[in-house]
Amino acid sequence: MQDPAEADSRNPAQRRHDALFAAIAAGYGRGKELAPGRGTTTIVAAVTLEQLAARTGTAVTDAGVRMTVDQLVETCDARDLFLQVMDFHGRSLFLGRSRRLGSVDQYLALVGEEGASSAPGPATPPAFSQIDHITSWLFGGRTDLTNLTLVGPEAHAGIDDSRTDPRRWQTIPPPKGCPDRVLWIPPEQVDPSRAPTITVHPASWTTPGQVLRRQSRALLGLLTPARPTG
Repeated sequence: MQDPAEADSRNPAQRRHDALFAAIAAGYGRGKELAPGRGTTTIVAAVTLEQLAARTGTAVTDAGVRMTVDQLVETCDARDLFLQVMDFHGRSLFLGRSRRLGSVDQYLALVGEEGASSAPGPATPPAFSQIDHITSWLFGGRTDLTNLTLVGPEAHAGIDDSRTDPRRWQTIPPPKGCPDRVLWIPPEQVDPSRAPTITVHPASWTTPGQVLRRQSRALLGLLTPARPTG
């Protein structure tokens, strides 16, 4: 007979919850290596060191979910913490981890720099975006962080990599000294002048890289500080 002291005091609902948690943890849980095809329990979000130390403020995850920093601290796994250092233009200088820079690391850096798709239109969260070469690989673009941007699937399919079709969107790198990561040239039916534009979605307004770029624009006086659009 089971010792009463060892009897399971959980109610049926608690037992079902614990069983489900154990099953999810076995497949996606802590101790698993982060991969591009992330498990559904993975949380990726970018916050400043000040926010992390004070456990205040909010952040948006790469799936577009807004959480408080306190919630992030309580639910994160310490083995998957990364340190991203940016310059005052919001460009990554360093992404600290004990392995060579790879596609997952570049994705994480883009989450911290952009926070959402850079394309005009819907604000696609990073987890549902694709990584695009600003200057196409076929036309000499390298797979370097400075030549990569997050783009939603629909917008990605509509980019003219050859930059020869005035009826399609094109991406170009910013001019030297400009703090922005990527400029979008609209098709002539959207803007006959085809003036390069930047997009900052409200969902990514507080992303660390976006904040730094706004401050850089104001300090350099190169551009009118961007307003959230999309």
